[in-house]
Amino acid sequence: MDCISYYRQVIRHEFEKPCKINVHFTLGIRMRNTLLFTGLIAILASLSAPAGAINCKLERSKTEDLICKSRDLVWLDDSLNNVYRAALAKSGMPDRVKSDQKHWISEARDACTSSACLESAYLSRISQLSSAMTSWCKSQHNNIAGNWSRVGESGFFEEFSAGPDGSFESWLHQRPEVSNGSWKLEGCNLVASSASGMSIEWKLLDLTKSELRVLEVGPVGLAKYRRSGN
Repeated sequence: MDCISYYRQVIRHEFEKPCKINVHFTLGIRMRNTLLFTGLIAILASLSAPAGAINCKLERSKTEDLICKSRDLVWLDDSLNNVYRAALAKSGMPDRVKSDQKHWISEARDACTSSACLESAYLSRISQLSSAMTSWCKSQHNNIAGNWSRVGESGFFEEFSAGPDGSFESWLHQRPEVSNGSWKLEGCNLVASSASGMSIEWKLLDLTKSELRVLEVGPVGLAKYRRSGN
C-alpha cells in the first residue's frame, strides 16, 4: 500500500468516528510533512507546471534554491501558482493581482532566509489570493450541486454527491462511504462534513459545467473532479 492510500484510510477511519475533530487541524497539518516527502510530489509532478512556478532545473536565486531543496516548499510553490492563475481569471482585477504578486515575491518571499519563513509566507499568500476570488466563489453555490467523480488519483473522495439542499454523500469503489453528511460554501472554502462532525476542506479554484478543480486543505493537494450523471 502506498503512503497516500494509507493516509486516506487513516482519515476515512477518523472521518466516521462519532466525535468532533477537525481533520484539517488534527491530521492534515500533522501528517503533511511526512506525506509530502513520500508520495505527494509524485502526484504533483504529473501535473503541468503552472505559469510562474519556479523551474528548479534553471539557474535560480538563493531563495529559489532554498525552495527547490525542500519538497514541502516545491509543493507550496506549485499550489500557490495554481491559486494565482485562478485568481487572475476570477478576481475581476487581474492587474491588481499581478502587481500584488510581484510585491509579495520581492518583499515577502525573497526576504525569507529559512524554510519556516517561506512556508508561512506561502500559506499567507494562498489565503490572500483565495480571498480575492470571493465574489466569484459565492456565485458558484448552485453550480457545485450535482454528482462528481475524481479524475486521476489525486483527491480525497472517489465519488461524491453535493445536493442543492446542502446534503452530502460519497462512495468508495461504488460502496457507500459518507451518508447523511452536509456541505457548505464559505467564501472560496468548500467544506464537506460527515454526520459525526468530521470535515474535509477545499479551496475552490475553478468550476465549469463539467469540471471542478480544488486545492484540498490537508494531505492530498490539488484535485480535479468531473461531473457525472445525475
